[in-house]
Amino acid sequence: MDNMLKLLFEVGSLKRVTRTHCQTLHTSDWVDNIATHSFRVAFIAYYLAVLEGANPMICMCMGVVHDLTETRCGDQNWVHKRYVAVNEEQIVIDQLSDLSGGLLELAQEYHARESLESKVTKDADRLEQAMLLREYQLHGVSEATLWLENFEENNPFDTGYGVVLFRKIKETDPNVWWKDIWQRERIEFSKD
Repeated sequence: MDNMLKLLFEVGSLKRVTRTHCQTLHTSDWVDNIATHSFRVAFIAYYLAVLEGANPMICMCMGVVHDLTETRCGDQNWVHKRYVAVNEEQIVIDQLSDLSGGLLELAQEYHARESLESKVTKDADRLEQAMLLREYQLHGVSEATLWLENFEENNPFDTGYGVVLFRKIKETDPNVWWKDIWQRERIEFSKD
């Protein structure tokens, strides 16, 4: 139980690991962190798995753990990755080898990128980044437009539906989720 609690406190620290794309996108989005990123990746992975015929629960779990190593090495943007070497394999072993439940194997499967589930989850990771860029476009971040234009070319998708969803993301208004449900007046519910 001690090792489980150590991991759970470590997982909680993901909300304090900021994503470093703010440096190159010239944004100050301190709400975006590894925890919020992983949360949306998990949901994207679930639905992409359904479309691709992969196991959605495995993909969702992979989405939750895919960036767990960043508690110990931080997040690196595409400039940092040119210069910084990170031993993710060792971090995963150090984080999860003393625990049962299959998280070590799940994280290793994700990083090996051989199974359909790991490819689906990596595409979910890429799609989450594309959604974030689309949201930044809404706020007038011109660099986000440049990233989106080059995204598909520089980050090839491993799944067919990953490409389809990426193209839909580029043309969808990020506010689409609430536009059909908002109203001016509060609904009064009957007490009967």
